[in-house]
Amino acid sequence: MSYRFPWYRLSDEHLLDLRICDLALKIKGSFLEPHIKRLYSELNDRGIRFKPHVWLSEESRCAFVRVIRNYKPKLILTPQWDDPHPDHSNTARIVREAARLASMRRYDEENGQEAVRVPAVAHSVFSRLVPPSFVVDVSDFLEGKMKAIKAHASQFFRPGSDEPVTRISDPGFLTMMEARTRYYGSLIGVEAGEAFYVREALNIDDPVSLLTRPMNIYS
Repeated sequence: MSYRFPWYRLSDEHLLDLRICDLALKIKGSFLEPHIKRLYSELNDRGIRFKPHVWLSEESRCAFVRVIRNYKPKLILTPQWDDPHPDHSNTARIVREAARLASMRRYDEENGQEAVRVPAVAHSVFSRLVPPSFVVDVSDFLEGKMKAIKAHASQFFRPGSDEPVTRISDPGFLTMMEARTRYYGSLIGVEAGEAFYVREALNIDDPVSLLTRPMNIYS
């Protein structure tokens, strides 16, 4: 069944047979939108910078299904699913759900795209102490990585800034970021590495080729 239909016309019995994600509910334009705006306004009036995240994810999930079906990726890299930052963890959930839904022929069928094979999903290892499934040698790109991160200067430590102190604005945060990359590199015997975790069992064509690559026996 398409996820876009006038669900409010259904009988109670039919409605109870449906999943919430099939109802095409959106915050924008709904009775919820002015209440959320009022909440943000009241928080701002009280000098509270924090704005709680509010969302109904079907719109985002469907949009990403369309991206997957258009580009047909074999692998998608996404944040850790239990990252403490709500944007990161919810992005990971949307990616995992969309990867599965993209393979379902009846999902969003009115858009005219063909279903695709479920792509592999790998999560970056950063915010949780998770043993990585694999580490990629990024030694040649470490300098460029740090330059790209530092381009977002307003997010990090600035002497004399009157912004609230956060974890990433700590003076040692960027040093920690680089040290972490070098640590993961040390696990495979190189200068720098990016670690990833895959929830599913890996299907390997050639274990000899994989396991005879240089490794650090002390990692």
